[in-house]
Amino acid sequence: MKSFQYLLAWPLATCAWPASAQSAQSTSGLETAAGDRGDVIVTANRDARSRATVGQAVTVLDTATIERRQASVVADLLRQTPGVTVTRNGGVGTTASVNIRGAESDQTVALIDGVKLNDPSSPGGGFDFGNLLVGNIARIEVLRGPASVLWGSQAIGGVVNVITRQPTDKLVVNARAEGGWHNTGQGFANLSDKTGPVAFSLGGGYYTTDGISAYAAGSERDGFHSYAANGSVSVAITPGVSADLRGFYSNGRTGIDGYPPPNYVFGDTREYSDAEQWVGYGGLNVALFGGALKNRVGYAHTQTDRRNTDPDGMPRETFRGAGRNDRAEYQGVLALGKAVRATFGAEREVSRFTTSSYGGPVTPGRARIFSVYGQLSVTPVAGLTATGGVRHDDHNVFGGAPLLRGTRRGRPTVGPRRCAEAIRRGSRHRRYFSCKANTETPRFGRSGRAVGTRGWRSVRWAGRSRRARPGFTVTRST
Repeated sequence: MKSFQYLLAWPLATCAWPASAQSAQSTSGLETAAGDRGDVIVTANRDARSRATVGQAVTVLDTATIERRQASVVADLLRQTPGVTVTRNGGVGTTASVNIRGAESDQTVALIDGVKLNDPSSPGGGFDFGNLLVGNIARIEVLRGPASVLWGSQAIGGVVNVITRQPTDKLVVNARAEGGWHNTGQGFANLSDKTGPVAFSLGGGYYTTDGISAYAAGSERDGFHSYAANGSVSVAITPGVSADLRGFYSNGRTGIDGYPPPNYVFGDTREYSDAEQWVGYGGLNVALFGGALKNRVGYAHTQTDRRNTDPDGMPRETFRGAGRNDRAEYQGVLALGKAVRATFGAEREVSRFTTSSYGGPVTPGRARIFSVYGQLSVTPVAGLTATGGVRHDDHNVFGGAPLLRGTRRGRPTVGPRRCAEAIRRGSRHRRYFSCKANTETPRFGRSGRAVGTRGWRSVRWAGRSRRARPGFTVTRST
């Protein structure tokens, strides 16, 4: 196999995420200065948070990791992520399903720059990762585990947030081109800069390959051809008010196999699938009280059109589907001191779809959902987070893990044995001073899980008793 690769990077400015001279764009549309705090997670709380204050299991694929793995499609990157299973029924471009922690593929929320991608016209409303190219993607965050409080009922398994290259304070040009076996080639370019109050990032790319047969015993190649574009513009209106626009477009054609006559058994065919996707978002961000209260009002629109065509079949069109999502939303993030943050909001989403097969009647569908949600997180010390929240839409309550009683300011309680041991070793470690019995509240272990409902003992930590408080789930960050 012969291949060649050409990479070009114009080093006018450092393009990193996050960088000290940049701001971390959160999935909620709010911008929080990252400074030199290190890595930042934006998916877990819909707001930029330091990794040390996030209790959920999150895997981050940054720009360096993505470039090092040299994958062409996002599905191949996710395949190497812990807790994630990817199923694909052919080569590049064919249908790819992502399952997180054993959940169904339609129980994974897919986002691009914080905008929901799930297709209402697909089974269960899931998202097909097969056509999503790495291209100008700079970062991927994979949140494993239930996140329905903030992201809705589909986030039972987890959330995959794909983030394209964002605006920078200085001119940055990124470009690359590759080519290889089976007439495979790709080229992508992205330009980002800032002019006065306007910062922008614009990019596009193309990918093509003759591919391999989707039928394991077949000889006919099923190729894939796709082009895509991305854009993000941020305008600073006043020191506390900004507006941002985001857009993403992709169009791809994939060769697939089917059931040719006269035997109508699975085999090579000339059938192909066309898929086109539009994603658009506009939002207004307002920071009040010196940035303690951040508000965002936004509108998002996604549209996916899919069509399967068999040149040798009758009828030629074997499937057509169109899905559309329109969502208006408000989100607020309130900082109640350095350790406590509240995230709350409301959304109104209208989903529409139409499907038809082999020239049959068109099946329409429509769903309207109005949701309100709220979450309170307490992060008093690095590595320990207490969170609790609830989400309610028209007729259902969606939540993640059960809301257990936790500990005040995130301090863990201990059982009787550990309490006795703490007293015994207290003089040496200078951490525990005394124990206090309480038979009215369930007790919890260091991991935050309930270990019984019989009388528990709280520990006086640094001379002050930390009593249990309802409404929180205590987890350790990893």
